[in-house]
Amino acid sequence: MGHMDTAKTAREKAFNIYRIFSRFSMDLIHRFRRLHRLQ
Repeated sequence: MGHMDTAKTAREKAFNIYRIFSRFSMDLIHRFRRLHRLQ
């Protein structure tokens, strides 16, 4: 049963990392578009 717990936490960790990364990439894309518009 301990193994299942580690798998669950690993999945939650991966999901949190994915969520943070997606938010970060969206922010980068917005900045990139803003820069392109200014030029």
